[in-house]
Amino acid sequence: MTDYYMRILTFICILLCLSYSPILLGGILKHVVARTFGIDATDSPFGQPFEPSLKGLNTLTIHPCDQLPEQMLTVAEVAYHIHADTLPDVAHLNIKITEPLAYECWQLEPGIQARGETTFVVVRGYAGAAEPARPGGPEKRGLCAVPRNGGGIVTAYQWLKHGVIHDTTIIFDYPDTRAYFDFGLKNDQTCLDFLHEQIGNAGTKPVYLANCRGSKSVLNFLAKSHPKNVAAVVLDAPFMDLTAFTDAIGNSYGRLMPFSNRIARNVITNWHASYNPDDEITMADLRTIPTEIPIFIAHLKNDCLVPDDLIRTMIKELADSGHIVYLLVIDDPSKNHSRLYQTEPFKWAVNAFFKRYNIPHNAELAHKGRFLLNYAAYNIKHPDNWYVYKVK
Repeated sequence: MTDYYMRILTFICILLCLSYSPILLGGILKHVVARTFGIDATDSPFGQPFEPSLKGLNTLTIHPCDQLPEQMLTVAEVAYHIHADTLPDVAHLNIKITEPLAYECWQLEPGIQARGETTFVVVRGYAGAAEPARPGGPEKRGLCAVPRNGGGIVTAYQWLKHGVIHDTTIIFDYPDTRAYFDFGLKNDQTCLDFLHEQIGNAGTKPVYLANCRGSKSVLNFLAKSHPKNVAAVVLDAPFMDLTAFTDAIGNSYGRLMPFSNRIARNVITNWHASYNPDDEITMADLRTIPTEIPIFIAHLKNDCLVPDDLIRTMIKELADSGHIVYLLVIDDPSKNHSRLYQTEPFKWAVNAFFKRYNIPHNAELAHKGRFLLNYAAYNIKHPDNWYVYKVK
């Protein structure tokens, strides 16, 4: 037991030192932090801007296939090929079907190869792993579950196999190194500006699907770039500024540690030098999002990282400024932050949302979700009396 408390004390001392001394993050202790949180420590600690390109973002387009080819890759194999830059010009991804009418095979092509009036775009959350798990090897968990190169397909695979995506989809990878990662702000905005222009040049309208940091970066992009021709937006577990996020971390995981929220915030910002608090998105910024874009938000009741009150304030700002917005609130004790896209009520309601706005959808799932979508509209008008779907 003494050894247990000594490890806790040592960990707290390391956090305290790091939270007030960014220089230490460039030395030996950076490896301690990296090992503790399961992230990579080999990058430069100095912030840098990012110049996006289709190749640099690992941009791929995936289309459903009607016929099964002889050779198909697993998602782990595709992710590792992306990481190693060995993915063929045309490859095929095998999907484990979990819903009726889902496609079992998806064809992958480099770049943006849009074909229809609308195209799904998956905007992933943070990717902490320097490389993906090797095909057939042990599965990575925690912050290492999503790799920097190949994380886009890992995330998109979840949206695909759980019956949310049903047509052409664009995937990409943010540059999530220490030098570039900025919590969904300027560097992410630069990437989305670039991709949105390329998608527009292809003659299609994007439907942005995002979770966690991806949701924040989409909100920031919508509020500050004011893009045109966005068909719709689906956000799982959106959050706003880093202060509120780290306050939630402190309240959820560091109740017994004095100043845990401040320590968490300082450690995170010292580790990622491109983050600038002056660039943060504000509630007032939400009012400037183009009002013609339908926005669907999914929130986990009592989310450990996104407080209910933050979502209430966010929804109020959007609704009061005339936005088309829906809020689905789910109570599911088995799910963690930003995993609602794996739940049945989420895919039911999202497919109903897609049907309402003439976006490719699964008719059977949309029929199941029609009442949930009405409740999602009800929640906008009744922020203090949400309808909460309870998963047993």
